[in-house]
Amino acid sequence: MPVPAEVLDRSDSMQTELPTIANSLFNPSFNQAASNYNKGYNAARPAKDIARHLHHVSSTEDEIDLLSEKGEQLQEKALSIIKKLVPEWSDVDHIVMDRISGAMTNAVFFVTAQNPYRRVLLRVYGIGCDQLVDREQELSWLSILSRHGIGALLLGTFTNGRVEQYLDCQTLTRDDIRDPQTSCQIARGLYELHAISQIYPNKRTDIPEVWKNIAKWVPIVESLLPALEKRSEHHRSMIERFDLPQVFSELPLFKQHLDALRSPIVFTHNDTQYGNIMRFRDETGRLVVVDFEYCGYNPRGFDIANHFCEWTADYHSNEPAKLHPSRYPTLAEQVRFLESYLDERDLAQGTVSSSFQRQNDVQQLLREIEGYVLASHFMWGLWGLIQANQSEIDYDFFQYGTERLTSFVDGWTIWKAKVTGQ
Repeated sequence: MPVPAEVLDRSDSMQTELPTIANSLFNPSFNQAASNYNKGYNAARPAKDIARHLHHVSSTEDEIDLLSEKGEQLQEKALSIIKKLVPEWSDVDHIVMDRISGAMTNAVFFVTAQNPYRRVLLRVYGIGCDQLVDREQELSWLSILSRHGIGALLLGTFTNGRVEQYLDCQTLTRDDIRDPQTSCQIARGLYELHAISQIYPNKRTDIPEVWKNIAKWVPIVESLLPALEKRSEHHRSMIERFDLPQVFSELPLFKQHLDALRSPIVFTHNDTQYGNIMRFRDETGRLVVVDFEYCGYNPRGFDIANHFCEWTADYHSNEPAKLHPSRYPTLAEQVRFLESYLDERDLAQGTVSSSFQRQNDVQQLLREIEGYVLASHFMWGLWGLIQANQSEIDYDFFQYGTERLTSFVDGWTIWKAKVTGQ
């Protein structure tokens, strides 16, 4: 999803009283800490209840209206909210707000107080985003994850936004995620994130996020197609090209074939594009992941496939909505990533896979990815069309959505013939 972030910075003023899994998402100590933590808490409790138990997050009914509040008025409103949510800011009387460029759905600000010097991140949700994001679920997970040292610590919420810890990190670039060493580091971290389901297992009745989103977004897209078609001849011809009614009618068949892949359901980020992964500006060079708007329980194949799809994006180019399929990782690059993912699994479990077992595991993951890359294209294609109809941000969401849908339709045609033999 095109939501590139910029540089974030970290403050260590708040300490957790609970066992900390890591100061970064990508830390090999996860499983031992997870095991220790799990001895004292009921892993079967719903995530929402656990979030309330782990981390009481302050909240206020205040709201920021970015359309009418500008300049000093905006700063006064922001400072008033921060003071209510973060007691340490009670003696601050002046702030500077720097808006992060490039964020596509939310307005994100670095808020700095000079005397005394403090910094936080202020996030104001975009208009209409509640159609796409389950805020209650997101905040529940943020509360859990931040208390485990994963991502930025959630400091408080207001009606249409939240205040987060400020991280001293550098956002990765489109080239960084292709770097072999960084790619392997991301792979290991992705396994650690997936392993969170060992502490907070999903219920068998839980619907995976990909299908939950598709079920919710398809009716929205159906309702807005007439309005999109009226925008221009280009919009109309592109929409007609997809024959979306036919595509929607084949979703049960598509799901049937994906379910047959038996990809394990784990806790997933679902949006590990390069703008959501950052490297600390210290001697460790460790990585941290941010923006958990779309996180939840999903097939592991979806999360890995979705990351591979993000290799094709360049959100800071002259055509930020254009995808470049030729940049999708080669088979060798995929295998290298998967080997690191499985290395982390074996390390966490204290096992050593035989060459035969490792080869089978890699092939299984490749099969999962082959199918779920199509699910990623379809889900974010729907997302793009919805944003094209409602977002006021200067970004070609329609092009982004249609490019993802084109990749789905073309790929599904080939994959359907392969799995059905027709």
